[in-house]
Amino acid sequence: MLRPARRTGHPVRLLAALLLASVTLVTVDLQVPQGPTAAVRRAGSALLGPLVRAGGSASDAVAARWDALARADATRAELERLRAANAQLRTALLAGEDARARAGQLDRLLQLTGAGGYRVVPAQVVAVGPAQAFRRTATIDVGRLDGVRRDSTVLAGGGLAGRVLRVQERTSTMLLLVDASSAVGARLAASRDLAVVRGDGSGSLRVDLLDADRPLAAGQRLVTFGSRGGTPYVPGVPIGEVVAVDGGAGGAAGRSGTVRPSVDPDRLDLVGVVVGGPRRDPRDPLLPRRSPAAG
Repeated sequence: MLRPARRTGHPVRLLAALLLASVTLVTVDLQVPQGPTAAVRRAGSALLGPLVRAGGSASDAVAARWDALARADATRAELERLRAANAQLRTALLAGEDARARAGQLDRLLQLTGAGGYRVVPAQVVAVGPAQAFRRTATIDVGRLDGVRRDSTVLAGGGLAGRVLRVQERTSTMLLLVDASSAVGARLAASRDLAVVRGDGSGSLRVDLLDADRPLAAGQRLVTFGSRGGTPYVPGVPIGEVVAVDGGAGGAAGRSGTVRPSVDPDRLDLVGVVVGGPRRDPRDPLLPRRSPAAG
């Protein structure tokens, strides 16, 4: 019985041997270009040529693959670089927008305090939310070391924001005007009628005129009446505008209503704590001008 012949070596070894033979033939050929080696050289070329070409093709394919991988790595690196640059650009744009917004807030605050003659310590709101007993409070980054005292008036660019409730060395807690326990003496800017404005615990205020015979009307604006010694509220600070009036007896306009605050309690950022009040009530010049459409 015939048995299949065993393989005597790995194909790679055979290829290596053939390549070695090819190199040897080339060397001999260079030394003796003519003679009996010419026929051997031609036979070797015929035998090894396809193998060398196959090896060259395989080498070209591997090189092409490495080039493709290199290009892919370069593309990924470029994408990552572009993403990082885009993120930096977005951060810079947001920082610029934030700076412009704060500059606007500071400008309005300075206009208010300058017109009213208030001396203030600028501060930034660093925390908001219910603190104790679910009160509407905010924490600001100035305190006793900055000259802040309890019951100081706190202003924002639009008007009254609240008053200082507690003071620490470097921070303070302010009670927002819209807190349910907040109450401030006020007067109507146009009629000079006195009123009391209270927070409703959400984002609005309630107003009650002290004179029961004086009707309230939507669109009327209120400013602080002022407390003795300027605490907790200095005079003349805008509070808000009446947006709804409760019905009175017999369908007549009542003396109570809802007030939209001049300062949005949910958007507090830069504020000013009053450390020195005006010598006299600035009256109504602190109220913002109405737009022509508002009348």
